Amino acid sequence: MFKNKVTVFSLLIIIIAGALYFLSKNSEEKQSDRFYTFINPENIKLIKIEKGGKAFKLFSRDNRWFVTDNSSLELAVDTSRVLPVFEFINDPGIIQKITKKESFYPKFELTEDKATKVTLQQRKGDDLVFYVGKDKDYSSRFVRKKGDPYVYLISKRINLDMDKDSWIYKKIPDYDFTKLDYIEYDCSRNNKTVKVYYDKSGDKLFMKDLPENKQGKDLYRLRDDFLKISVSKFVPRSEKTETEHVVSHKLFFKTGETVTLSFLKSTGEKSNKHYLDINVSAGGAVQDKDLIYLKSVSDRYLFALSWFDKKKYLIDCEDFFEDKPEKEAPEIKVRKPQDQ
Repeated sequence: MFKNKVTVFSLLIIIIAGALYFLSKNSEEKQSDRFYTFINPENIKLIKIEKGGKAFKLFSRDNRWFVTDNSSLELAVDTSRVLPVFEFINDPGIIQKITKKESFYPKFELTEDKATKVTLQQRKGDDLVFYVGKDKDYSSRFVRKKGDPYVYLISKRINLDMDKDSWIYKKIPDYDFTKLDYIEYDCSRNNKTVKVYYDKSGDKLFMKDLPENKQGKDLYRLRDDFLKISVSKFVPRSEKTETEHVVSHKLFFKTGETVTLSFLKSTGEKSNKHYLDINVSAGGAVQDKDLIYLKSVSDRYLFALSWFDKKKYLIDCEDFFEDKPEKEAPEIKVRKPQDQ
């Protein structure tokens, strides 16, 4: 009996050992199929992208990415542009290991002068350098990495635009909506304004001193109208832009700052261009970090708009109100004689 138990136990050990060996080997094979070991974005402090004599840097600070303009002003980068850089390195598998002969590098556009060179500076450790060559098709690309002579065909593509403007985060103003006190909406057609307040505890927008038998209408949409407005381009104020004023609205914050959003249009005879001019002011120094960034950028730039939405920013004050629903009269039940 004891002998049988030993035999069964030994067989179990052999089976488990075999399974572990198989899993380990399978894991190693899978690892060898990956282009690179995982890179944690949090461990990278700077990304440098170079091609054809052009270069720019993306740097990380306080969990955000920035790029400097030609005057060394820091502009926030669109995170959706940065994440694909890490996905391009972390995600793809190796379709084919091509060659390690340098004489073949030009064929794949992987020479120093033809490739897009991507350098990742780690917070600790050496720089990680990758060379991105030409596409093979819609889903694969030729690459190589520093310290490895081989050319690889990997199952991923990426757009590494050398135009810095394409990397900038173009939704502005971007701030913490819970810090907003109220919006002062200018109804320019009748020289009136309406104030729409924000209640943080109930996460709602409301109005005070409403006309009799009136209530606020569609106020919640103002959150989207005055937060993260999509702009098409940052236009340096040094550039000459002939414009005229259309309308201005103001955002008042509980911390004392005021943000004025002025919508402008080009005065060119055949031009239909529109712009957003932003001014950030306070009784003293601006304190909120989001508004500090907004001030630094808006002091230097106007913001071009793809179009001006009159339904959002040029409406009458009366459009903010609607009639209160009439209260239904309580139903009076009349007793029939047989009920008495």
